Amino acid sequence: MNKGRIIVISGPSGVGKGTVIQGVLKQISTLKLAISATTRLPREGEVEGVNYYFFSEEMFQKKVQENAFLEWCLVHGNSYGTLRSEVEQYTHNGFHVLLEIDVQGARKIRDAASNVYSVFIMPPSMDELVRRLQGRNTEPESIIQKRVCVAEEELSLSDDYDSVVTNDVKRIAIDELASLIQKL
Repeated sequence: MNKGRIIVISGPSGVGKGTVIQGVLKQISTLKLAISATTRLPREGEVEGVNYYFFSEEMFQKKVQENAFLEWCLVHGNSYGTLRSEVEQYTHNGFHVLLEIDVQGARKIRDAASNVYSVFIMPPSMDELVRRLQGRNTEPESIIQKRVCVAEEELSLSDDYDSVVTNDVKRIAIDELASLIQKL
């Protein structure tokens, strides 16, 4: 059996990565999503083991010491990581696995593995990205402004990715990403 590929999906906070990924997962039944671990608190409606594995800082650091992460980074003051076991359970069985991770983690994965295909999800404009972040109503304006500053840095790294998909019209972005994955 062939090993599956790791498909890294990155983009700025608020660009709609999760929405696009969920749409692609509905189109490609053999595609799997690796659930990331984080030390941040769950947002309203987020479920342990579905959206993230929510770890205490102590548990996260224990996993770091055990080399349990394929990659991990500090983002917006919280730790995020991809558990090696989450990825290997799929790739070893021939499935492609999606990782929704930031640009730091994407760089680490691309440097560490040869079976990686990376896609950057781009907003149609910075104004639209700000509107989406504000529309989530999950964070104060000061945090939104920090996310916008980080987004500007992230956008400058989009050329490091194998493909770029602009999430202007959700259905088009989903179809474009699905098409890229089906060609792998």
